[in-house]
Amino acid sequence: MRIARALRQHKLEDENRELHVQLDARFGLEEIVGQSPAMQEVFDVVRQVAPTPATVLIQGESGTGKEMFAKAIHRLSPRARRPLVTVHCAALPAALLESELFGHEKGAFTGANERRIGRFEQANGGTLFLDEIGEIDASTQVKLLRVLGERTFERVGSNKTISADVRLVAATNRNLAEQVRSGTFREDLFFRLRVVELWLPPLRARAGDVPVLAAYFLKEISGEYQKPVKDFTADAMQALLAYPWPANVRELRNAIEGRWPSAAENASRCGTCRQTSAAGTRRAGWGCPTDAGGRWRDAARHGTGPDHSRLAGNEGPPHSRCQEARHQPAHPPSEAARLPA
Repeated sequence: MRIARALRQHKLEDENRELHVQLDARFGLEEIVGQSPAMQEVFDVVRQVAPTPATVLIQGESGTGKEMFAKAIHRLSPRARRPLVTVHCAALPAALLESELFGHEKGAFTGANERRIGRFEQANGGTLFLDEIGEIDASTQVKLLRVLGERTFERVGSNKTISADVRLVAATNRNLAEQVRSGTFREDLFFRLRVVELWLPPLRARAGDVPVLAAYFLKEISGEYQKPVKDFTADAMQALLAYPWPANVRELRNAIEGRWPSAAENASRCGTCRQTSAAGTRRAGWGCPTDAGGRWRDAARHGTGPDHSRLAGNEGPPHSRCQEARHQPAHPPSEAARLPA
């Protein structure tokens, strides 16, 4: 009887484990929207590298989805059932970052009233995601280099060496190669981090994904607000396609959400986002009767950006980065994602 019970339990555990593997594989990239060739190339690299223990360096502009790709790499890896621990390096001063990563002993410094377990220990057996890795100071760079090489470290205020089985994924919106040349980032650490290098293309380099992303956000925000807006008008979509989106996917979502209250109200009043005037059919911007599409189109033409307060009919400061973003080089699809030779 006990043997039979133990066998049934073992079988259930195996089935549960297999189900988790299937779900992780199913939803690993499910939340990331993109149909362009550049994004398909990135997806291919993620699927190749995720099952390996290789360190990954994700590079791309702000708002391109670096954290989402780090999560996808973790979910598609054998470590998916273990912790994914995230550290936003830019949010912590240098004096606290070392303690955050490696932990500290009681009395190690003023205010250290008890022992603290660092992020490397918390992520043991799983994945540690270091966002904005280009912001870390020289001292922390040296200690991080040792962890990558030896997989060991010490807590602040301790001489005891601790081992950690951690897969590292790092991300930055900075040009680390340029920082290496300027002497602000260690060259040896740079090469340790970029075992696999993943470039995320900016939204302006994959404009064909804008309608797909916009439709995805429309459905997502409609569910969150519980106020449906059915579709974009042709003018509004043309405006979305014309604007260069210097803050990338995050800015696109925020622009749609920022117009949501008036859009939903007008959609419910009109029964549709497409208005018909007395003179005939007229396509206005989504969220009629306000011509948001026309304003976005004008903003894109004049380089002022889709300022949400202007779209709502109020004056507000223009985006200062729009003109600059138009001249920023985009990585070609062949460089969007690559594995080392």
